[in-house]
Amino acid sequence: MEVSFSEGSTFRIDLKNELTGEIFRPLCDVKEFSKFEVHPELETLVWKNGADFSPEYLYELGKTQNRQRA
Repeated sequence: MEVSFSEGSTFRIDLKNELTGEIFRPLCDVKEFSKFEVHPELETLVWKNGADFSPEYLYELGKTQNRQRA
């Protein structure tokens, strides 16, 4: 998934290894995962089942993953 941040960074983030636990398990199904929305107030990815990732977490994950690819 490609995620852009307000300070100008854009990262390609792989969330596959982050989809653990009861709330994230349904998102392993591509159809369910693709139903995400960007919450207008929280400014992060959310799903109807209550799953979400904080913007700070996504930013750090993006920096780490992109460093590893370089």
